[in-house]
Amino acid sequence: MQQKVGPIKRVEFFPEHPDRLYNYLKITDQNEIEEAYALAKFFFEALKLMTPLERHVLAVITHHTCPMGPPENVHINIEYLARLVSLSREEMISLFSRLDCLDIVTQVYETDHKEDEDLIKKSREIIEIKYEPLIMDYSRNATDIVIAIFKCIFDNLCPNCANRAIKDVDLSILSTSTGFPEDQYT
Repeated sequence: MQQKVGPIKRVEFFPEHPDRLYNYLKITDQNEIEEAYALAKFFFEALKLMTPLERHVLAVITHHTCPMGPPENVHINIEYLARLVSLSREEMISLFSRLDCLDIVTQVYETDHKEDEDLIKKSREIIEIKYEPLIMDYSRNATDIVIAIFKCIFDNLCPNCANRAIKDVDLSILSTSTGFPEDQYT
């Protein structure tokens, strides 16, 4: 009889059949599954090249995105993101500019809503990211893949385990055969 001694620790792991990911994307067509697999695997390779801080900030912006962005982009007030990740505006812009070579496209812009002159000025700067990989057969905006990957991680793991999975690039949770959700979060 085997006894569970703790969670399986995997580093830089991508499952062979990420069926949970396909469920999050709501796809069943074989062509869509093949495309999603290729794009997710390509993103996994990009995650491995990122620093732990870059992965963390990308996960935070994805997890806290304005609901109006997905699936085309993730965006958030830059000052709010700065508070969430304890970085300055300039540090975040520098961090995201380094991700351009990994097909993470970033822009910073100001919202165009008017404010009452009597109120303290609010930050109107928004940081927006998209994942636009240049894979020969699948060149498209694949931000939906990134969102689904992080959503699957955060929905199925406790915050500590989710952060560890992101730090270790352990995407085993994308599959029902390799990733086991935390009991208290399922």
